[in-house]
Amino acid sequence: MRTTISIEDDVLYAVKEIARKQHTSAGTVLSDLARKALTHPEATSDNDLVASKFGFRRIPKGGKIVSNELINNLREDEQI
Repeated sequence: MRTTISIEDDVLYAVKEIARKQHTSAGTVLSDLARKALTHPEATSDNDLVASKFGFRRIPKGGKIVSNELINNLREDEQI
């Protein structure tokens, strides 16, 4: 189905970049993204974007414990 919509330039650029990497059309990418957002609204809820009282957005739990040793090892690996 063809229709005309207005989207922001940065969104169009991102959609075209994804389409290029996936060797598909921008319309297909946009449809897939919209379908995911409509069928899984919890994944796109505003709660994910709201900053906490300290100014940082919440990151979902990953089930991994981050220790000082792990952080120090990562710093050494990255030479920070």
